[in-house]
Amino acid sequence: VSMAFTGKTRAQYYPGALPVRVKLIADKETEKLIGAQIIGGEGVAQRINALSFAILNEMTVRDLAKAETCYAPPLSETWDPMILTAQALIRKLK
Repeated sequence: VSMAFTGKTRAQYYPGALPVRVKLIADKETEKLIGAQIIGGEGVAQRINALSFAILNEMTVRDLAKAETCYAPPLSETWDPMILTAQALIRKLK
C-alpha cells in the first residue's frame, strides 16, 4: 500500500520554502515500511537517510508517524512531510 504527500522544505511563511514530495510504501499485513521515495531540493538527503534507517530497522508506519523531527522555520515545517505521509498511510491501511 502506498501514499504520497507534497509538503514544503521549511515553514510556509519562511522565504525560500520549496516543495518536497514523499512517497511511502508499506506491507499491508505487517504495516512495515518496505519502500520510500523523495523528490525535492534541500533537505532531501537527511529525509532519505531517516527513511533508509526506518526500512532497514523494519519500522512500521505507526513507528514513523510517532517520530520526533526537528522544527525550526528555516529548516522544516512544524510537521515534517515524512510524518504527515505516514499519518495519511495509516488511515489508508485501516
